[in-house]
Amino acid sequence: MRMLKFVSVLLFSILSTISFSQDLMFWGEYVDGYIYRAEINGENPEVLITGQYQVRRIRVDNSAQRVYWAAGDAGEIRSAKFDGTDITTVIQVSDNIDLIEIDEKNDRIYFTEDYDYSIQSCKLDGSGLETIVEGTGIVLGLAVDTIRDIIFWSDNTNKTISRANIDGTDQTVIYTSDYALFDMDIDIKYQTIFFDNRTDDAIQRIDYTGLNYTHIIDCNGVISSITVDCVYDEMYWVERENGYVVTSGTDGSGRTELVHIPGTQFSGLDITKDYNPETAELSEIPQKFSIYPNPCQNYFFTDLTENIEVSLINNLGQTVLNTNSNRGQKIDVSGLKSGLYFVKIIDNSGTSIKRLVIQND
Repeated sequence: MRMLKFVSVLLFSILSTISFSQDLMFWGEYVDGYIYRAEINGENPEVLITGQYQVRRIRVDNSAQRVYWAAGDAGEIRSAKFDGTDITTVIQVSDNIDLIEIDEKNDRIYFTEDYDYSIQSCKLDGSGLETIVEGTGIVLGLAVDTIRDIIFWSDNTNKTISRANIDGTDQTVIYTSDYALFDMDIDIKYQTIFFDNRTDDAIQRIDYTGLNYTHIIDCNGVISSITVDCVYDEMYWVERENGYVVTSGTDGSGRTELVHIPGTQFSGLDITKDYNPETAELSEIPQKFSIYPNPCQNYFFTDLTENIEVSLINNLGQTVLNTNSNRGQKIDVSGLKSGLYFVKIIDNSGTSIKRLVIQND
């Protein structure tokens, strides 16, 4: 499980990233009006911003390195830089903001208001306000697939999950639950939807068609916001009344409590993520292969059983090695500096990418 990621840039046409000095998580506190920041492993938590009462959802704009939040009591969407400076009101509406979702690629924010029974959208600067979905119940979960331009939402009133194009066309109910649904997020790589409810405080999963329901994990206490990292196959969530920020694999394995601040009412959660929706092309699931040893020194192997073309890409996105490898042949990296690299494999089934750490002393 990833507990402290390296700064990374993935291949432009497959999986491109934004570089950060460190990978971060942000979450809110509903009653006291705080916005917290910590490292991705939960270390060094700090109050980043105060006076933001009824923080309901938080979303990160990776490319602009800004954090957005729903300031519920003010009926505003606000944003700030990752260091908490330059606090800006993006848009103010007539009622309390419930949800926000950021679409960096299309320069849009999607959001809902209390008892408005619709989903609205505006540009990241607050202009171009429009309603894209009407006639919903109380929507408490939103997620956007920026590769396929699809929006998903969970309807707490009608206990359903729906999808539509990002302009609101082709609306379809894909799943009906036994429980009133709360938050949701998606894994755009595997085309799956993760959602939670406050009836049995659990996280479940379905695919984009609404099929293949899977019960992932039972949580402790009232569950709130969830977010999914599709690069590292991990999810994070808030157990609101327990004051926990928790992570596990997307299969529910390896539950780890990252942050515990007793007596808080956590709400809203997001993390910096190692993909850039402007350039990522994840329409196919990459082939799985193994690299060993990893970390390596001077050379490594793959477990593929055919001849392959291998490229190594550094954390600036530069290709530093191109070679062909026969079955079982070691790949020499003795001439490369220590650090994080990405191994691009091209074989008969297509292109795949894996992370590799080189430790050449």
